[in-house]
Amino acid sequence: ADLPGISLKGRIDLQRDGGLNKAEFEEFRLSPGDNAKATIERRRNLTRITVRGNSFDARPFLRGIQSGKVDDSRAPDFDLDLQSTVLVGFAGELLANADVQVQRRAGMLARVQASGRFGGDALMVETAEGGREGLLLRIASADGGALLRFLDIYSRAQGGRLAADIRVGREGQSGVVQMRDFLVRGEPLLARYKSDPSIQQRLPSQAPVAPGARDAVAFTKLRADFDRRPGRIELREAVIWGEQVGGTLEGVLDYAADRVDMKGALVPAYALNNLFAQVPIFGPIFGGTQYEGLFALPFVIQGRASAPQLRTNALSVIAPGILRKLFEVQREGAPVR
Repeated sequence: ADLPGISLKGRIDLQRDGGLNKAEFEEFRLSPGDNAKATIERRRNLTRITVRGNSFDARPFLRGIQSGKVDDSRAPDFDLDLQSTVLVGFAGELLANADVQVQRRAGMLARVQASGRFGGDALMVETAEGGREGLLLRIASADGGALLRFLDIYSRAQGGRLAADIRVGREGQSGVVQMRDFLVRGEPLLARYKSDPSIQQRLPSQAPVAPGARDAVAFTKLRADFDRRPGRIELREAVIWGEQVGGTLEGVLDYAADRVDMKGALVPAYALNNLFAQVPIFGPIFGGTQYEGLFALPFVIQGRASAPQLRTNALSVIAPGILRKLFEVQREGAPVR
């Protein structure tokens, strides 16, 4: 069969009732760059799919996963065994020596195991446990930035060690993602923080930024708790630590409605600034929570998800934790309070 971007060449063995018994394709191309072979066998109610190749494009399948609903009670059971020299993801990222094993039973994922390398950095995905609440996946990548780009989640992180525990159920996913020792390059909010004189003059003195690092900010740790449903992501709490800046973020990104409503705060000079929050009694008053410091730059991200609007309030950058509510960024149609 030859369709636009699709080419299947091989032989198909059908059962007497016309159902599939076995198919062998010496050319199995679902995307223009695919170079693979495949065998598909039907055994009672189970379909076994084996793919071997030099290159296989994962992006069409990743888009389906990113819709938020990865389990369907009406979907047939299957076993997938995919091995490819290169697995193609988003943003030009390639997973080398990819080995992916997936099992689905009764409409739910029953097992996921995957491995590969981004350059010289290993990726491992494995099933920790199952149950009524869904599958618990454990993900570890020695190059977290490459994994985020591969999955089309975030393009501006570079390097870093990523670890995630994600519960995958019938209606979506929830879990926690942690990342250590990485860079964020070209992020507009961080660029404004580093270049806006009205912000910088209110900050405590900081070490000068090297010319080659003006568009990059180093972070030591990130932790994000999230819930994901079809077309919708809710960040319950995301916090990030760094020597230059730290911060918080929470809110909802609704792809289905093309809306985003998030708020957070940047905490400049974080390593020194956050010391105020560690002082007993006075820390919670003047330093905010353990994730905040004496100085903070609040911001909101609102509007269309396809074209979000970012607003900050530089005047509140000196507000202590207990007074910061007085200087929150004004929301659309709402007074500052």
